[in-house]
Amino acid sequence: MRIISGFAKGRKLYGPQNDKVIRPTSDRAKEALFNILAERVQSAHVIDFFAGTGAFGIEALSRGALSATFIDNGHESLKLLDKNLKLLIQSIPDSTPPPRIDVIKADALKFNPRSGKMKIPLNAVDLIFMDPPYSKGLAEKVLNRLDQIPDLKSDCLVIAEERSSERPPQNFNYLTLIDQRRYGDTVFWIYQTAKTLICDTKEP
Repeated sequence: MRIISGFAKGRKLYGPQNDKVIRPTSDRAKEALFNILAERVQSAHVIDFFAGTGAFGIEALSRGALSATFIDNGHESLKLLDKNLKLLIQSIPDSTPPPRIDVIKADALKFNPRSGKMKIPLNAVDLIFMDPPYSKGLAEKVLNRLDQIPDLKSDCLVIAEERSSERPPQNFNYLTLIDQRRYGDTVFWIYQTAKTLICDTKEP
C-alpha cells in the first residue's frame, strides 16, 4: 500500500496486521479512482469518513488538496492514521505550503458534519470519501445523513466504496449518482450534490 502520486509519491503507508478489521483499498483501485478525479483534487477540501489508514485523504493531500478531515473511531485505525500522517508531513517539500489536517475521533454514522468539530465549512468541501466495511449498509446510511445537509457545496463529489455486487442507492434529495466504477471486488459509487431538490426528476 503506497501513495500513488504527488509530492509523497512512492511512500509506503503503514497497513493493518489484520485486513478483516481494516480493509485497505488496493493501489490499483485507488489509482484508477484518482485518475478519474484528476484536477478535482487540486486545491480541494476533503472529508475522509471511515478513514482507516487514511489512504484516500492522504493521497488527495499528496496530489495538492488544501485540507483533509479524517473521521474514524477505531483504536487501530487512529494509530495507523497517525503514523501515516506523520509520514506524509515528513514528505512535504520546503517549497510547498503545508495543508490543513484534522483528525476527528467519531462514529461516522453519528457524526454531525455541522458540529463545531469541523474546521472547514461544509459549503467549502469539494470531495467526500467513505470506505466502510463491505455489505453492511453503512455507506448508504452515511449517504442518507449527508443528503439531509443541503448546505453542502453544490458540486461536491461524494465517493463511496463498496463490494462490487452491491447496488448503489438511488433515491436521494440532493445527491445524484453520476458514475460507477468496478475494479475486481470493489466498486466506487460517485455522487454529486445539487443546490435544489432533484428527487422529482429521477427515474422511478
